[in-house]
Amino acid sequence: MSSLKKYLRIFFQLSFVAFLILCVFNYKVLNYGIAQAKGEIKILMDVKDINEVLASKDFPDSLKPKLVLIQEIKKFAEDSLGIKKSKNYTTIYDQKGYTLMWILMASKPFAMEAKQWHFPFLGDFSYKGFFDKKKART
Repeated sequence: MSSLKKYLRIFFQLSFVAFLILCVFNYKVLNYGIAQAKGEIKILMDVKDINEVLASKDFPDSLKPKLVLIQEIKKFAEDSLGIKKSKNYTTIYDQKGYTLMWILMASKPFAMEAKQWHFPFLGDFSYKGFFDKKKART
């Protein structure tokens, strides 16, 4: 049994070293992914229930009918079209008029061919999103 433990220990050590090597060679992708996760978590931590927002005096009255319309469309889709009931479209993130995200698209010089960014396990994308304007410009 001790030889099995020895081999498992060696396996996990080698796996950890391989993981570190992957991180070193993909540090830009890893850094980008961490920044994206932080931005998404910030949004998810500040969402509010639509009913709470509709009752709030701080939310603009001009936007409240749009939230009511979203609720009506969702109810119609679930009741009449048979769409599965879910918690989608029940919360809102109030941007307070600020830009939330900058989307970057690029192409090769003098070409109408979109640059592709590769993300391990996710695939290729023709755009990158940034929650930070300085990072998007860089």
